[in-house]
Amino acid sequence: MGNVGLTFAPQVSDAQQAGFRIAVTGLLDDADDEPVSVEFGEHGAHMTLSGGFIETLLNLPAGTKLNACKYGPCYALRWWNALSAEQMVAALYGDTASDEQAAAAKKPYHELDQATRDKVDAAAMEINGGKSFDSVGAWWESLDCRKMRIAAGDGNTADSMSAYCRHYPGSDFPPEKILSADALAHVNTVGKALLGRTDLGTYPAPG
Repeated sequence: MGNVGLTFAPQVSDAQQAGFRIAVTGLLDDADDEPVSVEFGEHGAHMTLSGGFIETLLNLPAGTKLNACKYGPCYALRWWNALSAEQMVAALYGDTASDEQAAAAKKPYHELDQATRDKVDAAAMEINGGKSFDSVGAWWESLDCRKMRIAAGDGNTADSMSAYCRHYPGSDFPPEKILSADALAHVNTVGKALLGRTDLGTYPAPG
């Protein structure tokens, strides 16, 4: 296909085993005509590519950031696979899942049926997975209580008693309203996964 001429986001090389079909050399592998969901830019916009849309990709401006996941938005895949089976169910259904819904949800992203994957994609977008943040703390503070619980896989309704309806350390709140050490560790794990970060960033931002 020739050189795509795009700047690849760092996570591309790390996630090839999770369904990426874009080689780190910058060549588009179009050996088959299987559609591939592709994200352009840092805000998570994505489109589906098959053989008929390859020309669109090749004509993008040089320097466009590219993340390419086989099944859906990359941020959804990363976040979902960072949750435990029970957290997956809670994130989508709280405590109201039927046995069938729970069984369908307790799977890695690439094994989800389409209906469940659509719910995961919507949840990941709702918790601001498609947006850009300077740190995990800044992302966490962009969420309300209900979205905090979804992000952590703790439930899908607001509950002020939840260990996750708390603020990130460094926020201007009293100690009792700050995440505990255990809750913080989990928030950092899912936050880095969702945002595609290898570090936490600095929160609050300097200055």
